Amino acid sequence: MSQGDFLEIERKFLIHDLPPGYDDHPSEIIAQTYLSRPGYFPVLRVRRYGPSYWLTVKKREKENPLICHEVEIPIDRDRFEKLREMGEGRHITKRRYRIPLEGLTAELDIFEDNLAGLILAEVEFENPDAARAFSPPPWFGREVTDEPGYSNNYLASNGLP
Repeated sequence: MSQGDFLEIERKFLIHDLPPGYDDHPSEIIAQTYLSRPGYFPVLRVRRYGPSYWLTVKKREKENPLICHEVEIPIDRDRFEKLREMGEGRHITKRRYRIPLEGLTAELDIFEDNLAGLILAEVEFENPDAARAFSPPPWFGREVTDEPGYSNNYLASNGLP
């Protein structure tokens, strides 16, 4: 992660069976709190990702839901904790594994707490054409990219869809 503005082009999939050796890959605990409610834009989030803390503003394109504009701002732990309190319990915690995938990286998220049992994988792409051309590996389940109930903001606010 780095500070700045960028486009995030990704596809998201449900995972029912973990791939062999997934836990041999690097992982970090991610704690996120949403300051905005699902359906309101932009999405405001604070995140602890490993030793780093971020305030993130995100807005998905209506015309192309694969594309999300994102701005990340580094913050310190004290600001993270103060902003987290403002999230009124809209928290998620997950362990993210970064699994190489034919020149790409699958970010495998295993959720904890009230979302335990939910496993999602996201793959980011350089452009929309590459995203559309992607053929998921056999261990990926149903695609949920366009299903708002699987956005982290929805999950933090409402639980499992």
